[in-house]
Amino acid sequence: MNTFWRTALEVGSRCDRAGIAYCVIKTYGGDPQYNDGNVDLLVDRSLWDVYDAVLADDFRVSRRDRIKNRLYERNKLMGVAEQGDLAQIHLHRSVGWHNICFMSAQDVLARSTDVTFADGAVRVADKATESRMFVLHIIFEQFAKNEWDLRFLCGRDFDDFADQFGVPPGVIAKVRDAGYGHLAFADLRPIWNRYYRNRRRETNISLWNRFLHWGLTRVQQHRRRKAARQSL
Repeated sequence: MNTFWRTALEVGSRCDRAGIAYCVIKTYGGDPQYNDGNVDLLVDRSLWDVYDAVLADDFRVSRRDRIKNRLYERNKLMGVAEQGDLAQIHLHRSVGWHNICFMSAQDVLARSTDVTFADGAVRVADKATESRMFVLHIIFEQFAKNEWDLRFLCGRDFDDFADQFGVPPGVIAKVRDAGYGHLAFADLRPIWNRYYRNRRRETNISLWNRFLHWGLTRVQQHRRRKAARQSL
């Protein structure tokens, strides 16, 4: 068993013992081959309460992450393992970026399921929920597709998202049909605008939220240009 799943099983069992409902998200349907240095743990209660109850003994939160949590990423908290055989734990109060709740913890937890290994079982999001989560992740935070995305998602996952938020077929097609690698921000902007306009009817997406999103795109653009220069 790889480090990712060993950590997921460990923190899942701790949550069970503490009576904390949880779901490990972004696992590509609980694929046993998936591995990452970061386990995303979704909970439906205060992140600091969960940290104190299940992580404080052998995980630490850096000063930088404490500041991020306080100022602009209040729905997330990163715990770094003090021992080398465990991955980082990224606590989430919702599935979201830029301080926007894209999917609530309650909705995801209600659609979670068990994945079983020889050493135990752990709760993960079901395939439909994971699919929507990764579509959102690609469009709003990752701005790219990786090999796992291409393997896990199908065109219908993007079309369902587009139907819900009034994104024209020709607009979503540029993202849906893209292959591995970075997506053009020019292709993503009309999707962002449609989504934010639609969501404004149900929740308050502030200028601060939009600014955080804009700032993330600037960071990503800088990284892309830097990588391109280094490859010359």
